[in-house]
Amino acid sequence: MKKINLTLISSLFLILAIFLVIAIKKPSIIEEKSLPVVLLPAQESCFEKENQCINSDVVLHFPTPIPVAQSFEARVEFKNHPKIEKVRLALQGVEMDMGHLEYVLQEKTPGVFGREVLIPICLTGKMKWRAVVKVDTKDKQTHIPFEFWAG
Repeated sequence: MKKINLTLISSLFLILAIFLVIAIKKPSIIEEKSLPVVLLPAQESCFEKENQCINSDVVLHFPTPIPVAQSFEARVEFKNHPKIEKVRLALQGVEMDMGHLEYVLQEKTPGVFGREVLIPICLTGKMKWRAVVKVDTKDKQTHIPFEFWAG
């Protein structure tokens, strides 16, 4: 009888603990703003002959040929730069899942952001990639995609 009561009390305590964990939501350490997202059409065939690619008024600079499995400086230049709060560069494979890499870029000079990035190597050889420049301003987030081949 005592074993059944102990099991019952333990089960009730476990259910109560699970309920409390679900019911009490802890605030996030990093509060992300929820901004409306504007997605521009992708600029395709980037970096085939030049080390820059332009989409709208944004210029993405990569070295050519684009190195894989070694870091390089990526730069984003804004021709018309409103009050930019944050710039990120997301890299992902288009036809093969190579994970999702996202880098926060630092402002180098007014309207120019950059940092060292790395594109992983694909064992099948050359593959198509998408770089998305994510720009946060006070009232919106804009995603500017660029597509290119590397490998």
